[in-house]
Amino acid sequence: MGDRLEDSVSGLIPVTILTGFLGSGKTTLLSRLIERSALPRTLVIINEFGEIGLDKDLLIEDEDNIIVQMEDGCVCCSIKDTLVNTLLTACQRFREFGQIKFDSVLIETTGLADPVPIINTLILSPALNDYFRLGQVLTTIDAVNGRETLSQQPESFKQATVADKLLITKKDIAAKTEIEALTKRLTILNPAAPQIAVDTQQNAIETSLFDSCFTEKAKCGTVLEWLNVGAYQADYTSPAHNAHGTHRSGANSHDDNIKSFCITLEKPFKPGIIDLWIKVLLLFQGPDLLRMKGIVNVADQRGPTVIHAVQHIFHPMVILETWPSLDHRTRIIFITRNLDETSIRRSLMDLLDE
Repeated sequence: MGDRLEDSVSGLIPVTILTGFLGSGKTTLLSRLIERSALPRTLVIINEFGEIGLDKDLLIEDEDNIIVQMEDGCVCCSIKDTLVNTLLTACQRFREFGQIKFDSVLIETTGLADPVPIINTLILSPALNDYFRLGQVLTTIDAVNGRETLSQQPESFKQATVADKLLITKKDIAAKTEIEALTKRLTILNPAAPQIAVDTQQNAIETSLFDSCFTEKAKCGTVLEWLNVGAYQADYTSPAHNAHGTHRSGANSHDDNIKSFCITLEKPFKPGIIDLWIKVLLLFQGPDLLRMKGIVNVADQRGPTVIHAVQHIFHPMVILETWPSLDHRTRIIFITRNLDETSIRRSLMDLLDE
């Protein structure tokens, strides 16, 4: 597999994960996108073809996958093998003049799936790292039953926690009070994720939903949108704002044991020290570190270091060429379960004093 697709961002094919609990409208959304040719030159990996309702005349079955080739270049296949083999086989099978025929990948998870193993596979598989990169996680939330589902179903809770964007469905039939309560709860659970209303019955669905989030070679300005520190603090650009470096967005706790917070630090870290700190944190607290992302000021380094972790998996750190703004402070966002915010902040402060 010698040829690699050179996209305009990083030379790797972005992979979007579309997840959401049973009945949240995920499959309906995907069906509408495929029907309306909204995913050109996209490899769509689907769990159940029967639910999507694709033209059976377009189905091609082989030993490993069921594949549908759409006229607009959208390619749909189901997984009967591992995700790694499915993606690598697609790279081999869908080529034209030596070039891969799809520019992006969309993976639909089952309603009961925890998306973290898929994220980990995309990050850790050496076989995939030459071709693919994690784009973003989109999670559909049912406005009618979503709040109750978050309370009763751990999978739904995890899907919302790791989301880059929260797609709210069925708002047209949900009570106003229920929508307001769901919005508040999601803001507490995942403040940085935009909540976007999606009407799957409309003729047009905003395809910008699938625009990728921050990647290692994206323009520097993108990292601030990806980080979205403003969701955690009212005035994070002011150096005088909370000199102690901890910012909370109101009541950032979920069911008493889930907390989301942003830690801001003025002084730069010594080279290599933040990497070691993260590895130790993940080793001992990984399962309870639901998500961490941030930009870190490292001494004698022109731009910041971007860090990102999901549970015990640490994404490779990325060093930006320049800072995305005049604010050169370290800003790290945490979503944790049963972890003491004060202890995490103190451990970071201790690193600065060494």
